Amino acid sequence: MEIAYQPKWMFSVSGEPDDIEFAVYYFNEFENDNRIRIGENSGNTVIWSKSWEFIENIDDFYEVANGALRFINGAQRLTNNCRNIGLVNVFKRNGNGKYDLIVQATMTVAPPRSMSIPDQEFHKILKAASGSEHLLSALEFFGMEQNWYNIYKCIEALRDHYKGEGDNYEALLNKGFIGKKVLKKTYETASYHRHYLPNKTVDKPVSLNQARKNLRDLIERAFEHETGVKIQRPFVPWPGLT
Repeated sequence: MEIAYQPKWMFSVSGEPDDIEFAVYYFNEFENDNRIRIGENSGNTVIWSKSWEFIENIDDFYEVANGALRFINGAQRLTNNCRNIGLVNVFKRNGNGKYDLIVQATMTVAPPRSMSIPDQEFHKILKAASGSEHLLSALEFFGMEQNWYNIYKCIEALRDHYKGEGDNYEALLNKGFIGKKVLKKTYETASYHRHYLPNKTVDKPVSLNQARKNLRDLIERAFEHETGVKIQRPFVPWPGLT
């Protein structure tokens, strides 16, 4: 359906219509004040929101546009599902009421893998994330580049979800999602790199690849706990994302 209202900003997306609808639905479950909508513009499926009218520059909008789909990236990586929703092009309304192509930018979610869980289970993951600010944040950071900063932020979000704060993550430790020593060492190493503490050292720090594996184990068990979904996956790393 062509958009009757002319939004200031919008971006086109690629993917299956049902998957785009689910992404928008679960995003809106959480973002009550910044609801997004699906429309069509010149044959393109587009996402837009009235809340984006105040945005002035492309850098700020690009961050918002990425954020609108970011948590679906994390759900993709978590469940090994094969959906493919991506941010393709950004458009801005000009003075003549037409739309200029501002930037071509591709943000594609997880590539197909050899195993996936049923749609209804995938949606349980999204629903759980949309119902908690901290779970949503954890899923977002898990879906981003798995560097030390994002690993730390993902663990931090899970810590906050289970009522910890600062360096107090006992509640998360006591959930037993992964071994306490493993989680402590992963958290300490990630914290060291995140804050870059030159006067502090970590005894026997974990490697980045090991931290990524530990994080995957942690977030899998956490979402299994929250949803009752058994997440099974082949032990096959993605190129560059192990």
